[in-house]
Amino acid sequence: MELDLRERAFKVLEIAKRNLQQDGVLDPVAFLVTADEVYLVEVPPFSNDAEKQVAYAWVIAQARKHNAMAMITLNDAYVGEGGDDDDYYEGKLAAENAPECIILTLAGPSIPTWTLMVRYRRSADGITFGETEEYSGSKAPMLQGWASESLRPS
Repeated sequence: MELDLRERAFKVLEIAKRNLQQDGVLDPVAFLVTADEVYLVEVPPFSNDAEKQVAYAWVIAQARKHNAMAMITLNDAYVGEGGDDDDYYEGKLAAENAPECIILTLAGPSIPTWTLMVRYRRSADGITFGETEEYSGSKAPMLQGWASESLRPS
């Protein structure tokens, strides 16, 4: 199967934006890319960081079961402006009304991790999206044991 993973990821992001605009929510999913097909996997529900780690460990197990060569994950989250993590607590960004974002991550055991992020704001008029940000060689803590840690794009 010949797939342009970057092109596929941008298409998934556009669909996610439409779905979020229409439904107001975005359920986390993963696309497991094998040599023959692409499997859609719903990420099990989670309500805190510990449950999130368990949910993504299950997704990674599914990727291994299907012999996936890559995975595209799709989530929405709150995004901070960086800085001191010493005062971080679970739920802090939501409590501080931080911007929300759609995060799409492409990762695999033998490919550099690549991320797309689109910040958005909700208002009475709907959802307003910012520009798409792109990051290469980014870390994917929720995909530990799956995402390549050693390979970096040149």
